[in-house]
Amino acid sequence: MLLFVLNTKDVRDLYRKLTYHQTQIVQSKEIATACICHYLFKLSYPYGVVRGHDDYYVADTTHDIMSLITPTILIDNWAYGISEYENVIQKIETESQYIIKEAIASKREEAQKKQGKVLPEIFHEEVCDRFRGILKGFTKRIMKKYPKPTSAVTEVTITNVKTFHEGRIDAILEFPDGTFGTIDWKTYDINRVNGGREKFQLTANLLLSNYRYTGNENNWSKLLFGAVVYYENSYIPRLPLSFETLEKIKTDRKFAYDVLCGNRPRPQRPKFCPVCDNNLESCSDCQFYRKDFTLAYNNKIPDNYREIRGGLLVGRYNAVKSRAETHRHKYVLDKIVNEIGEESTLNLLEKSGIIATKYRFESLVRNPNGEGNLLVRLKADDDFISFFEPRKIIRIISREKNNNIPILACVSEKCSVREVIDGGSKLVVEVYGSRVNLKRAQVQIFSRSSKLVIIPDEINLTSRVLEPMHRIHRIAADMLVAPELFDNGY
Repeated sequence: MLLFVLNTKDVRDLYRKLTYHQTQIVQSKEIATACICHYLFKLSYPYGVVRGHDDYYVADTTHDIMSLITPTILIDNWAYGISEYENVIQKIETESQYIIKEAIASKREEAQKKQGKVLPEIFHEEVCDRFRGILKGFTKRIMKKYPKPTSAVTEVTITNVKTFHEGRIDAILEFPDGTFGTIDWKTYDINRVNGGREKFQLTANLLLSNYRYTGNENNWSKLLFGAVVYYENSYIPRLPLSFETLEKIKTDRKFAYDVLCGNRPRPQRPKFCPVCDNNLESCSDCQFYRKDFTLAYNNKIPDNYREIRGGLLVGRYNAVKSRAETHRHKYVLDKIVNEIGEESTLNLLEKSGIIATKYRFESLVRNPNGEGNLLVRLKADDDFISFFEPRKIIRIISREKNNNIPILACVSEKCSVREVIDGGSKLVVEVYGSRVNLKRAQVQIFSRSSKLVIIPDEINLTSRVLEPMHRIHRIAADMLVAPELFDNGY
């Protein structure tokens, strides 16, 4: 659907005409899951099975440290062609001590506040060991092979609406000749990259990186390398990637998109599933839902269970349907940009009261309740009347020096509005997440020279809504369906 947008009424009409199935977006990690097995993806959407890594506190903290040191300490200590890398690692570790201490303290505070969990004393040692392992994998492969980059961005969310694809990329190194390298930090365990998930996610993120720097996911002219950096080594795929690899990513991305849109595409089980065939964590849930579908299809379930099952499925698809609302603003922005260009679009959407481009960073302020992060105060260039309200979720985008980077591929952070001052001439916002997120945002977004664009955003709570439905479904099956029906494998 294309409109020639001329005025604010056309913008409102576009919002109304975008139906939910047009505004779903698939994350890179979800694409990677679909590439492993379609049934594994459906465990998450629509069934609501939650999977995770046991040591995510260590992984997240190491990840936070890497996001802070990459644009500064890592680049400052770059040693191209190095063969003896231990001295470089030690120097980076020494210069990163204050960041390590702050990241660990932030994670301890988060664990205590959100889960009432006290992390053990060994937590510090585990983080330092994981951090050193990642540094070793980076220095002996990436730093040795590639020249010093001029800059880096970390934790950058890239949205390519045309391919209904979004991902948060760990780090992108930018080189003097205009090329770039995309990095995924594998911090959640110490094993080498053997499985397909990390490789599939990296490939999906390379498509997004191409879009950021060339405007086209299929333009590989500026990609220097992509890498998954893991404990004491790195996986660097040979370029160009094969046609079969890229087609698999795009095919399974479309499958995931169709599932989210409620089109119910037919899932295909791979010849080998690393989850079910290795009897891993999610194997029993996967087998349960496949048997559950077969029993229902063959009319082998009791009526009371059929009613509960049907109600849960309706609730699940409604929850997935509502997920599309979190991306509607991005679709509107992208569609209008395609018609009248980026600058004209920003002006039009600002006149329509949807986005804001007149705010600049003013200062950090203390949280009045004495808890949580410092807050960020923004000031409008003139007597701008804001459409923002307290507790509204927004995304603050920093326009980058490279004007060719699409607006939805620039560095950004999700925030909540805490206070609207003088009708909107000033805003006080809170950056979502830990103190590390705020520290990173200070460097990449909240500098006094940054040109900011603020767009409405939403929190995606779909997984939290779906997960209780999964639990109820399993309990209902245990109580109402004869166990031998599942055991017989109908």
